[in-house]
Amino acid sequence: MAGHEPAYTPPTGIPPVILVLLAINIAVYAVRFAVPAGLYEGLIRFFAVVPGRVASTDPDNLLALGHELMTFVTHAFLHGDFGHVGFNCIWLLIFGTMMASRFRAETASGLIVFLSFYLTAAVFCGIVFVFVSLGENVLLIGASGALSALMAGGVRIGFKRFAHLGPLPAPPLPILDKRVIGVSLVYILLNLTLVTPLGGLVFMTDEPGSVAWEIHIAGFLFGLVTMPFFDRLAGNDARRELS
Repeated sequence: MAGHEPAYTPPTGIPPVILVLLAINIAVYAVRFAVPAGLYEGLIRFFAVVPGRVASTDPDNLLALGHELMTFVTHAFLHGDFGHVGFNCIWLLIFGTMMASRFRAETASGLIVFLSFYLTAAVFCGIVFVFVSLGENVLLIGASGALSALMAGGVRIGFKRFAHLGPLPAPPLPILDKRVIGVSLVYILLNLTLVTPLGGLVFMTDEPGSVAWEIHIAGFLFGLVTMPFFDRLAGNDARRELS
């Protein structure tokens, strides 16, 4: 039929945007080895989401308000230890590659869609953390919330890296598909173990209470619900209509 797009051949290898995000995460973590420990801890607190600090910010102080708004993005590039950054980088490599390929992040428009999905998820998780922490002076750091959104996007496309039917992108699985429901329940239940001693074994940490399980779930639900919207922004529904 006239008007068809040429068959889409996804690029091989790791998408450049994923390599850049990996490099940023590793470089930021490496700063801890280049500056005094006290300064590094101060930088972490400065760029982390701190609900108590957010709640006490004077809305008329534009500089302070701008700083707090900035932390809803910057917290996603901070990590507490090598295991934290290492696990998140592996997670980003797997699910980030999957969703970057889905949104065609090798193109300018696809790159904008992918980063919008990733960073909006991070902002959403920061907002959720502020509300669930009720003004406490605890820190939210790490990309886990945004990565959970990427994982949920992968669930909606059946965990396929490219998820194309020939030259056309396959539609996302319905949110009530039994596979989507099954994986979602398992992920949520695994995170709920973090409120029990079993959480230390499941997530290989000596401090299960230090892992923001609420943010994992919030990010996952965000990705599960919004992935089709970003998929449309990437033009995948329009490509199917050309058939």
